[in-house]
Amino acid sequence: MRLFVTGMCVAVLVAAGGAVAQERNCKVLSQSITFHARPHPDFTLPVRLGGAPAHLLQIDTGSTGIVVGYMHVGKTPAQRPLTKAELGQLGLQEYIVYSSSGNVRMGHWVYTSLELLNGTQPAFVDHIPVLAVDKLCKAKPGQLTEPFDCSASPKLPVDCQNAAKGSPAMDLCNLGMMGVGFDRGTSMGTSAVNPFLHLRQMEAHTMQRGYVITIGRGVTLGMTPPEIAGFRFLPLAPNPKAPGEWLEAHGCIAITGGGIVEPGKQVCGDILMDTGVDTMFVSYGPGLLPAFNPPIPGSGGNLWTCVNTCSVNGNAASAGVTVTWPGPGEPIFTYGVTPVPFRADGKNPTAVHVRNATSALTNPSENVFVNTSRQLLYTADYLFDASCGRIGFRPFQPSPRTK
Repeated sequence: MRLFVTGMCVAVLVAAGGAVAQERNCKVLSQSITFHARPHPDFTLPVRLGGAPAHLLQIDTGSTGIVVGYMHVGKTPAQRPLTKAELGQLGLQEYIVYSSSGNVRMGHWVYTSLELLNGTQPAFVDHIPVLAVDKLCKAKPGQLTEPFDCSASPKLPVDCQNAAKGSPAMDLCNLGMMGVGFDRGTSMGTSAVNPFLHLRQMEAHTMQRGYVITIGRGVTLGMTPPEIAGFRFLPLAPNPKAPGEWLEAHGCIAITGGGIVEPGKQVCGDILMDTGVDTMFVSYGPGLLPAFNPPIPGSGGNLWTCVNTCSVNGNAASAGVTVTWPGPGEPIFTYGVTPVPFRADGKNPTAVHVRNATSALTNPSENVFVNTSRQLLYTADYLFDASCGRIGFRPFQPSPRTK
């Protein structure tokens, strides 16, 4: 069926069936914990690391691993740094590169405990690697390895109580990312550093390794059969280079409408639902970028930008973007976005940024990479089931709190 969310130019299509939507023969366990995560301006959750005072972390499905200022990691007898051998086994560097922004966070990985707050019951991870950051650096476009520009990094030690607002010191004090994604690149490691997959109950095999994220309810760790009712599932491919890991979801994208001079064919590749950004990104492989009027340079530009109205270089914008999982044959989910009319309340992407990939795409064998941004969650609930190897979508039903 097709569901139109009132007041927004966003549509959802959930297929009635088909081979691509068949679920794996996977038993769903019967425990879960739900957390109230504030959706605006981003998804955040308070935590305690190693018994330190509570600190707010952004829930980021576009990265993997907890990244915080070093001062927010408590010192407990159980805490210890990771050895070089452990870093190699987990695929970790002493930094994480966030490719969408070029931000690089450098520090030291330590094992510590984690308590997730604001849940329907206490929630603990006894042992999880955390990147305790002491340098804020920048990478050039496409750069994934050292050396990085760390010239603006604050001097240590940092005094958070007296740090000036907007200063690098305050940026370090405020830093808090909780990466819960998968297949996110060489510098972010494996599911071993994903805190949402290592609750005590998950380690005891009484809770599903996975989560459901919704605008209305928040975040649910684990899942029960009633909680996943209504979802349509897309099986993920196993990662041949990392046993027990899953590859990013596959899908297709098409851009049509006003301003398209030479519409490109529907292009397929990796599709990421990313709660870490509010701008939709589309990176085409070389030679696949459609032609636009006004033109979008190969280095990248916005198909449309909205504040209170939408425009491209001052002209009215009416082009639309449609993303389909896993492809046009038998889609299980379609996410369609058009800019007009626009609601300036965070419920639409404020821009769609299109670029020609001048360096290798995230997956060199694909022709496009799409980051939908967290605004997709105003269209559908999202599920990642690491135990069964699947993602899922369910049409979003607004509650009084989210209308």
